[in-house]
Amino acid sequence: MLKISNPYGLNSHGVMSTLHGSTVHAVYVYDSDQNYEVAYIEIDMDGKIRHALAETKGVLPSLFLSPDSVLPVPDRSGLDKLKPIRSVVGEYVGNVGNCSVFHNGDIFNPKKEDKLEILEFANGDFKKRVTAKIPLPQCEHIFIDENQDEMYAFSYGDGNLLIRKMDLGGNIGQQNTVHLDCDLFSVVSVSQGPWVQLIAVTDNCLSRVTVEPDGKIQSEYSGTGISAIFALGSKKVGRGAVSLPFYP
Repeated sequence: MLKISNPYGLNSHGVMSTLHGSTVHAVYVYDSDQNYEVAYIEIDMDGKIRHALAETKGVLPSLFLSPDSVLPVPDRSGLDKLKPIRSVVGEYVGNVGNCSVFHNGDIFNPKKEDKLEILEFANGDFKKRVTAKIPLPQCEHIFIDENQDEMYAFSYGDGNLLIRKMDLGGNIGQQNTVHLDCDLFSVVSVSQGPWVQLIAVTDNCLSRVTVEPDGKIQSEYSGTGISAIFALGSKKVGRGAVSLPFYP
């Protein structure tokens, strides 16, 4: 077990997995006056620190992978064309083509449209930043398929799950509404069709749900409580699927 400590306090502000299995952590490191500096710490799969970098540009952390899967934390010397931009607002969703995608929604105002924030890259360099609105209803989840070329918005209300395919401009294409009786849900994977795998929670009971392209639903009951959650997280859930990440 790796333990990182500071007598005046540490505060985590994001973590990102890399393709070779390590994780990069954005950490606020406090001093005796409770002022802080941002540090980036990369930890490998054996729990050892690979890199540690103090942020010297005064930039708050927005961790994401560029389309060529580069997280330029350890060494920025080669980024001579780096363009400064304001902090990205929103949750990093993933990559489509040569763009990194973020989703920003206002949960306190259901009449306000969600936004996509797009960072476009060319030949590994940041090119431009654009935003696009997503037509109502608001989205609980934005998910990119396993091939990173299709994006889907998921909205839930009145027992119905709305699945909408959209492009980077927020334009809606194929859409489907299926009945799903649950209190909470989390999308696990999407593949072409689309085939959708998700976890549904109803009255503290968890189920693994498959939504087929024709709207049919298959549901597998998995029990209650934390043991059921870990059982779900350990299962394979179809071609190109991912396992749910769990943190202590």
